[in-house]
Amino acid sequence: MAKKRKPPTPHVGRPTNEPDLSTEEGRFGAALRARRIATKLSVLEAARRCGVQTVSWYGWELGTSWPRITRLRTIARTLRCDLDDLIPEED
Repeated sequence: MAKKRKPPTPHVGRPTNEPDLSTEEGRFGAALRARRIATKLSVLEAARRCGVQTVSWYGWELGTSWPRITRLRTIARTLRCDLDDLIPEED
């Protein structure tokens, strides 16, 4: 009889790498991750609600890419915050 496998647990914590906080992308990623964790969403669920792939969401959190500007409102709504909470202030 074959063993039943447990389904994988959705990732709720941090990605394996940390964003570079000296860049706008990194600060955005850190804010995005903090809000996602505060709303108790997994990367999978947050990405699904925003209509993107998890690899895209991870890229945003790691600061290696930006979401399209047309997607920012959906992201803020999903994370129950204002856009100002996510977008880093200029130095």
